[in-house]
Amino acid sequence: MTLFDDPALTPEQNAFMNRSVLDRHVTMFRNAFTGTASPRAAIKTFCMNCAGNDLETAKSCMVTICPLWRYNGYRTGHKMGRAAPALSEGEDSACGIDESQLTLDV
Repeated sequence: MTLFDDPALTPEQNAFMNRSVLDRHVTMFRNAFTGTASPRAAIKTFCMNCAGNDLETAKSCMVTICPLWRYNGYRTGHKMGRAAPALSEGEDSACGIDESQLTLDV
């Protein structure tokens, strides 16, 4: 991982980039942090971060309680904005994510 010290980012953002972002995702995260990413790219960045920088996890995301789930640009076989597929009985929509952590500050 490259040591990141970008003057366009805050110290907290640089620290995040150094500990969490893979080299191949640096541009995507930097654009989101600086506000130069498109809304779609910003959502993809959020999804990649939520998926732990793992593309396969982002593609197979079933966290339907996420307000951005319908707009995840990584999911394959689904058009953006479509309703979530029905879950089988006993299937967890949050894939182990603590729902209390998915709150929006308004």
